[in-house]
Amino acid sequence: MFYIYLPGQSEKNRDEKEMFEKAFKAEQIDHYAHEYAHWEDDSLEYDKDTEVESIVEVISDKTEDGYGIFCKSIGTYTAVELISEMDTKPEFIVFMGIPTGIGEEKLARYKEVLEESDIAVYLIQNDNDPYG
Repeated sequence: MFYIYLPGQSEKNRDEKEMFEKAFKAEQIDHYAHEYAHWEDDSLEYDKDTEVESIVEVISDKTEDGYGIFCKSIGTYTAVELISEMDTKPEFIVFMGIPTGIGEEKLARYKEVLEESDIAVYLIQNDNDPYG
């Protein structure tokens, strides 16, 4: 099984991404942990199409034996859009804080995409998170 980690939007999430990578590597787990384009070039802003395209390029040949997604905050939205682009759907997805302030249209995509597939969904939500 292949694992994908999609962090939150701000660069402060890089430390958490590195923690996931370290844990996966220690257990010799095949994985991909995403870094957003705007982390390297702060003149850029989050762009879901750019991010999804770059993720698909990296993982497209690694998911045929099954995969799971761990995602946090805006990474949950990125994951939903990624799922809609992939021919093979993940076996599970772990949402760690859906950013409820992203707007009704984007929130509707979660339901739309997840209803179209048979994916085990786990949700961890923090009521005190202003973004999630």
